[in-house]
Amino acid sequence: MSKWLLLPFLPLLFSCQNKAKIEAADAEPYFPIKSYIESQIAHVDTSLYNIRRIETINNHSDTTIIKREDFKAQAKDFLEIPDISKNKWKDDYTETKIYDEVLQSAVITYTPKEEDAEVRRQEVIIKPNANEGDQVRTIFIDRSFEDGSSSVQQKMLWEVNKWFRIVTITQKPNQPEQIKTVQVIWTEGPSAE
Repeated sequence: MSKWLLLPFLPLLFSCQNKAKIEAADAEPYFPIKSYIESQIAHVDTSLYNIRRIETINNHSDTTIIKREDFKAQAKDFLEIPDISKNKWKDDYTETKIYDEVLQSAVITYTPKEEDAEVRRQEVIIKPNANEGDQVRTIFIDRSFEDGSSSVQQKMLWEVNKWFRIVTITQKPNQPEQIKTVQVIWTEGPSAE
């Protein structure tokens, strides 16, 4: 008899399970910024680009040619960021998607729910293109962390297929802040080897 009493509730039970599956499928993953940058590094690593590094420390600049096999080491700060697209970090960030009329691009922004997060902001700018597919144009990362007794803030900008820039502001106790800018540019032409 008790089996027959539960029979009317079976459709409700199954519909709840299906709804949970649909909601889980609808949850879009975050844009994989770190993986995208890794693919850019792999592309440059197998190219014949001329690669230049311009380093500026407190208004003094120096330009050097970078060998292709050293490119990944130049981009290491991008590779050291926490990958917030992983499930481990997903609940710690809020995703915002807007279309910017001025840029004629979609902007995806990730901001932390906690103020002390290492990654303070990530932005991806994507140019829509119905014919050729959407194209990632720019990636911006704002990062803050402690390094020993120093407080470090980094503003990192990656212009897809062109260059990247890392501005590092280091503050040591009882000392003026030090500002270091590194820009690495890759262009077509014979390799710098």
